[in-house]
Amino acid sequence: MRGFAIAIAVVALGCSGNPDDAQSAPTRGTLGGVCYGNDTCNAGLVCVSKTCVATADDAGIVADAPISTEASTVPSFERDIIPIFETSCGANNSECHSRVAYHPKPENGCRGWLALENAAIGSKAPAGPDIGKPTGCPDMALYDRLTKLDSWECGDPYFPMFTKRKYVEPGKPATSHLLNKMNGGPQCGVPNPMPKGGKASAADIDVLTRWIQAGAPR
Repeated sequence: MRGFAIAIAVVALGCSGNPDDAQSAPTRGTLGGVCYGNDTCNAGLVCVSKTCVATADDAGIVADAPISTEASTVPSFERDIIPIFETSCGANNSECHSRVAYHPKPENGCRGWLALENAAIGSKAPAGPDIGKPTGCPDMALYDRLTKLDSWECGDPYFPMFTKRKYVEPGKPATSHLLNKMNGGPQCGVPNPMPKGGKASAADIDVLTRWIQAGAPR
């Protein structure tokens, strides 16, 4: 396996046409290097958009996360983020992340399954025998569900071995559960990537990362 990796590196160097470019590229797992999850970065670094970046503290706050030079403006929640959910994450699919999947209850902290439909929902049962009946939870807009609710896949009561995480933690791409699900992990108790049966595009990951890094502005 080591010999194979070295062979690949040699081929890549030969194709670049510029040995200096290859020599200046960060080593995988080091600051600025390629990664495929936090466990593939050196100590003190976290994997964001397949790049190892520095952390400000042990809580996972990402400092100096890479920002795309092709789109320097901060993404808009309405213009850029919601369309990603609608086209790639099943926001309008009753078998995935539409309101039909959202069953919040007071005893589970009004979390329920993640619903990415752009609507204020939660106060009434969306499906099943209790459809239309009060749930005991308030209606929450999509932005609030993302930034205020803990993912049921991380922490109590279902997966107490994992630290609680919100779907989106403004300013913290590395600990935003939704981004981790779309970027290969870590994914807490249910390691199923998003979107289901596919792979999030690099462009979508870049937009989501820059939006969260900028504080997830609404």
